[in-house]
Amino acid sequence: MSIVSWILSTGERMGSKFISKVFWPPCSSMTLVLEEDRLLVVRTEGYLMLPGGIMEEGEDFKDCAVRETREETGLQVEIIEEVESDVKDFGGVEKIFLAEKTGGELQGSWEGEPEYVKIDEALEEKWRWDRDIGKILDKANP
Repeated sequence: MSIVSWILSTGERMGSKFISKVFWPPCSSMTLVLEEDRLLVVRTEGYLMLPGGIMEEGEDFKDCAVRETREETGLQVEIIEEVESDVKDFGGVEKIFLAEKTGGELQGSWEGEPEYVKIDEALEEKWRWDRDIGKILDKANP
């Protein structure tokens, strides 16, 4: 792990607010929103993805996850806990948070169409970056 990646992954406020704006690659955050036996996803033409994206100036990982989920799905969420933190092969830091819906209505964006997919169906779908959604779900439901 590079020193920049270590600072980004452990420094939270200092790292995500300053260093991710100076160095590439940036930090990113996503949410895992479960509703009964369904998972909130954004469907694109070729794959599913978790709501999330790249951090903006002044945000921390949680702020980013909440904003990106609202922008991509129309839903307001509240972060419950961190599920996964990963330093990507290219050096970027990504965090995934378990979150719960607190309001809003599903609406699409340029990213794709948000929808709730049954978990067993989600496991069979193609995921952006070949994400192992089963492994992530296992971490969220010990």
